[in-house]
Amino acid sequence: MTVVLLKYWVQEALLLTIVAAMWLLVRTIRREVPFLLGSIDGTGSAVELVRGGVTLTTEGREEVMLWKDVAVARVVTTADGPLAEDLFLELGGGHRSSKMKIPSGAAGFDELLQSIERCLPGFDMELVVSAIARTEESSEVVWEKGESG
Repeated sequence: MTVVLLKYWVQEALLLTIVAAMWLLVRTIRREVPFLLGSIDGTGSAVELVRGGVTLTTEGREEVMLWKDVAVARVVTTADGPLAEDLFLELGGGHRSSKMKIPSGAAGFDELLQSIERCLPGFDMELVVSAIARTEESSEVVWEKGESG
């Protein structure tokens, strides 16, 4: 009986190790391949903090959103992952209804997240962190002008 339980435990441990290794491989591919080949979905996006705002460059097209024009920030997830882009930061303007949708695979995205709380005081980073693990469609407000900005 003990031998059977030990054999079962070893098989389960091996299966969990394989699943964990596959998950790590997919996460590595999602993080490293965009820097080498452009983003996985082919957009080759890059985001950069600029004086008073943020610039998103996608396929040679440049969008600029000034922090003073941001009325709301949302974290948006899709069910398209893990190899397709499935996490976005959406910055929405006020009266002009302009939106900037920044993919998490964009070069410079991590640096943006490290600095955004300084640019948008009260930004809810905990909601962004919890969204990273989501596999379904969702959209949550992580900052809104008037609440803290």
